[in-house]
Amino acid sequence: MTGEGAEQLVTREEIASAAGVTTQAVSNWARRYTNFPHPVGRSSPQRFAAVEVAIWLDTHTIDRPRRRPDETSGSTFGHRFRESLRLPPADAAASGAGHGAASRRLLSPLWQQLSTMWDSASTGTRAERLLALAYLRQADPEGWAALRRSYAQGADIAQLEAMMKAQHVHSAGLWDVLRDVLGSLPPEPRILHLAGAIENALGTLPGAGVPEAEIGPVVSQYVLDQDAEERRRPGSDFVTRPTVARLVADLLAPRPGERIYDPCCGSGELLIAAGLRARTGRAETSEPEQVLHGQARGAHSWRMAKLIAAIHGLPADLGPGPENALRHHGTGLLGSFDVVLTNPPFNQKDWGAEFVRSDRWEFGQPPRDDGNLAWLQHCLSVLDERGRATVIMPTSAAAKTKPQQQRIRGDMVDAGIVRCVIALPAKLFSESPVGVSLWVLDRRTRPCRDEVLFIDATRLETGAVAHDRRHQLSDAAHATIVGAYQTWAASPPGQYVPVDGVTATATVQKIGQLDYRLEPRLYLPMVPQFASATESVTVTAHALHEELEELNHRVADARETLRRLLTELGPDSSAADSRGSCELGTICDVKTGPSGRKYLPRSRESDAVPLLRPPDINKHRIATDDLYMIDRAAARKDLAQYLLQPGDIVYSRIGDSGHRAIVEPDHEGWAFGTALIRLRPTADWLSADYLYYYLGTHLVQDILARRSVGATVRALSADSLRRLTIPRPPHNTDALITYLAKCDEVSEISQRIGEVVTRLRDLLADHSIAGAARPGTSVVSEPFPATVRNAV
Repeated sequence: MTGEGAEQLVTREEIASAAGVTTQAVSNWARRYTNFPHPVGRSSPQRFAAVEVAIWLDTHTIDRPRRRPDETSGSTFGHRFRESLRLPPADAAASGAGHGAASRRLLSPLWQQLSTMWDSASTGTRAERLLALAYLRQADPEGWAALRRSYAQGADIAQLEAMMKAQHVHSAGLWDVLRDVLGSLPPEPRILHLAGAIENALGTLPGAGVPEAEIGPVVSQYVLDQDAEERRRPGSDFVTRPTVARLVADLLAPRPGERIYDPCCGSGELLIAAGLRARTGRAETSEPEQVLHGQARGAHSWRMAKLIAAIHGLPADLGPGPENALRHHGTGLLGSFDVVLTNPPFNQKDWGAEFVRSDRWEFGQPPRDDGNLAWLQHCLSVLDERGRATVIMPTSAAAKTKPQQQRIRGDMVDAGIVRCVIALPAKLFSESPVGVSLWVLDRRTRPCRDEVLFIDATRLETGAVAHDRRHQLSDAAHATIVGAYQTWAASPPGQYVPVDGVTATATVQKIGQLDYRLEPRLYLPMVPQFASATESVTVTAHALHEELEELNHRVADARETLRRLLTELGPDSSAADSRGSCELGTICDVKTGPSGRKYLPRSRESDAVPLLRPPDINKHRIATDDLYMIDRAAARKDLAQYLLQPGDIVYSRIGDSGHRAIVEPDHEGWAFGTALIRLRPTADWLSADYLYYYLGTHLVQDILARRSVGATVRALSADSLRRLTIPRPPHNTDALITYLAKCDEVSEISQRIGEVVTRLRDLLADHSIAGAARPGTSVVSEPFPATVRNAV
């Protein structure tokens, strides 16, 4: 490691060591990710700015199988890297870990404890109860301390009842929620023991960097994440991720005193984001908080929203109980609103058209079998004459071509109501795989502005993957979207300068020519976005060249080893029959994976165990990314006989035969699933390497393929493998296996050479067309390696 002035430089080997990965992994990162830091200068070996590497690693979470015992869900390679090199810690927002990682690590044991104490309670009930108790702890610290003392003294739970009744003074509606949620708790010291467990968990958060004032919001976000699994069920409300909720709030920019409403508020994520955004603009903290208004479709969502709003200190009027805003328009609402925002159900077929008068709809009767346009018009119907709204919609709402839908969209566009449509990146929502867009609506545009802004954010970079493998909107993408909208809104009509490849404007006339379809991709110019002619390609091309040099040396060494080994592999006059043979089942334990009845649900805990499936066996290796994780205790209890040991072979029994891999020490204790077969050699003379290569021979593959059965998907039985004849290894087995392994290595390196050459070709083609590079100018310091010169 070297330092030049204030800049600390590291080699690939030093990056690997500090991040706890192999040097090959670092090379793969540099090869696969175009935003991986460029080398500094032209030294050999290459050196990188440590700070730039740390920032890049901050956005890459460590998958479960690679985590160390002290690492939790949300931990990043950047955290390892910084600790090893003693670099400053990353900003919480940039790393994606922040308070969320601390809460998951410290609150997960509490969540599991609650599931034991409330074994008959649903996930929703458990979520509500924890939120209610966390609120009481926050709202009444003295009462909470007295409750803890009651447990220590063995008293009853009269103190808990007194704390709930005290809230009646502050909010009758909240008192009703607390009574409903906590009134069914067992009137015995068990609840007092629970209070102690909650205090033990929440009391550790300040030590993990969570300020006392933020404990309530952190707990509510953790509970909401856990509860989101329940929302995957049909008919449940969507859970809006914090990064999307913040984007909606920043687009609307609610001000103090404005009336804010969400007609389908779920657990209140959008309402609370808007309330917090408005709170930042208050001039005097002594001013009363503005009241948030909303309606929730279900009782669980209604209680969750009330509790989470209370924890954030935001008064919320959600009516006397759950209500369907489309069917009961205006019930309990006082006038119109300045700001409306919502994330309603997508593509509702039974949204209640038969319960709504047709004259209610300003822009026409919505389709009876699709509620998307009904929700959009409902939001408009409660807007003040200068109000604005943002509605989260499926992409199909902007694209469907039925005349009824085109007419409604057209009337909204012609009236100047539609300001902007934003297509968001994929995988931001757990509950829906469909594409999602934001519709920004505004009544202030009358007389109408003759253009609509379209933002295609689908290709903007997303941040670190969340703990449930949903993507998060990155800070950079957030700034791009909000900045583009604000710049357009402040520009005179027709004078906005679009962001290449991201934004475009279209006149009402042009939108009408495209049947009022509002998909942003339709309006962005179909022009390839080549790099600027002023952008230098020297650094990138040089880095690829150096990687080719490294691969060239490696493949040359491997080929030399192959040549030497081949000369040592003399002819063997003994045939396989003369060496003796036996059925595989007599020298190997062959076991099929568990039946479907052994299915175990996914686990998101930090110590979960991977359950291997056929797609995890790829290129004769066991994958480490996107694995199906199950609870460790359940795996040991229900799948004890299906856990792997080093030296086992996992073999896919479905589809094309031959997909197999040797279990390495890193895979010990992993489980294998239904469609796999585990082979465990039991004879001293049968090694895993010999069995692995024997099963891969063409003759054996042909036999196993003919023994597979099935009309649609062919499957191989364990019994067929047991009856397979296998000869004893020849006397030169070790040399033979070494030779075969070296062949695999040469094949892999050659494939990587092809990939790097392809990247270099594409890089030079793109930049030479853009004018950043031209024939006759040098972009590398030396000629290309001879082995790849022809390929280039």
